[in-house]
Amino acid sequence: MITVHLPSRMREELNLDQKKVQLKDFRSGSIQDLLTSLDTNFPGAINFLCDDQGAIRKHIKVFLSEEQVTEELSTVQLHGHENIRIIQAMAGG
Repeated sequence: MITVHLPSRMREELNLDQKKVQLKDFRSGSIQDLLTSLDTNFPGAINFLCDDQGAIRKHIKVFLSEEQVTEELSTVQLHGHENIRIIQAMAGG
């Protein structure tokens, strides 16, 4: 089971109360597959996270077990027990 920690703005857009969700139906695959599963369970998630070409938006960062994912999302494989943290950059300064 994969646990995905969601940024507050994403939770607001998707009307979610919980800070993290568990995807019980996701067993293994790439991070791109995980995002598709997340969108299946929470419609609109993929539009929040990805641009029209399917790439992660510039203000979104994905972390796998405390390390930022900098590779192509389709190449990073998950095995069903990782913690994924999605961080949204703050605007302003």
